[in-house]
Amino acid sequence: MTAAAKTDASLKADYQAAGAEHTKSMTDEVAKMTHHPRVYAFFAQQCLSKKDAVTLPLALIDGCMLAQYPSAAKTLAAQTSAQQGDFCKTNMATICKMRFFSGK
Repeated sequence: MTAAAKTDASLKADYQAAGAEHTKSMTDEVAKMTHHPRVYAFFAQQCLSKKDAVTLPLALIDGCMLAQYPSAAKTLAAQTSAQQGDFCKTNMATICKMRFFSGK
């Protein structure tokens, strides 16, 4: 998304507006995809639903918690899988470059 927004001014503007729109629930976060059609169009091109676009970062963060803190596995067992942790272990360098993950 960040790379695509660098070359598409309208996507960049919608992406920034979506980032500035704060929500209080997952339902509101999914609805945000409707408020920012250019952002959602990007995710739709990746074959992701609105719910996928919202929950994928959360699944990734939980998987990375498993990868970085194996002692958290028991606490996170209801919401994560070993495959999430394995994915993060394998792709940690790339994941750490992602804005939502690194905060940069």
